Amino acid sequence: MKTLKTHLILNAAFSGFSGLLLIFFSKYFSSLFLIEDTLVFTITGLGLVFFSFYVFLIALKFLNNKKLVNSISLLDVSWVIASFSIILFRMFHISFIGNLIIGIIAIWISYLAFMQIKHNKK
Repeated sequence: MKTLKTHLILNAAFSGFSGLLLIFFSKYFSSLFLIEDTLVFTITGLGLVFFSFYVFLIALKFLNNKKLVNSISLLDVSWVIASFSIILFRMFHISFIGNLIIGIIAIWISYLAFMQIKHNKK
């Protein structure tokens, strides 16, 4: 359980930090990704902040609830699939650096999802 809790807290911290970066530096990310509309970064950031609260709450209060933990892993896997779809199908004409960032984050989230699934079975 300790390893599961550790990975959930890592997930919450990374999601929260990333969300805050996207909210407060949406203009910077907009220029980095070559996307004119900054709102997409603000909305994604808000979603990540709310997600991080959800993950943190489950890690602290509901760690034994396998369904809630699985819901986090399912959301993580969905994020990874969406991320690689964006890259593979070039859905939004994102810059090379933007695609690289999306890919690196997707790999990290894949790792977290894998570890959460692995340790939620025990």
